[in-house]
Amino acid sequence: MQPAVAYNAKEDNYLVVWMYNWSGTSIWNPNRIDGRTVKWDGSSMGSERVIISWPNRSFWTPRVTWNSFHNQYMVVWTAFDTTTGQPHNVAHAILNVYGDTLLKKLSP
Repeated sequence: MQPAVAYNAKEDNYLVVWMYNWSGTSIWNPNRIDGRTVKWDGSSMGSERVIISWPNRSFWTPRVTWNSFHNQYMVVWTAFDTTTGQPHNVAHAILNVYGDTLLKKLSP
């Protein structure tokens, strides 16, 4: 659900990210953000990658952008505490051009 895409002009590819519920419970409780790099022609550059998964959290509204200086992607999202239903934090991850996570930052 809620896919987002960023184009990498240096590598001529895209990073696509989306919310995913791997537990199979409610579709309104996405407990993971996944991503995949895609070539300019739409063909896959590898398997899906888990960008974030965290116990008792629901992740919403992923957004992605490309940094031309470092040739990296940044993905941001909003997290909710599934035990209380309250917003918990806004967080981000830095990914390399292949979609591998280099850094995750979760704020309280």
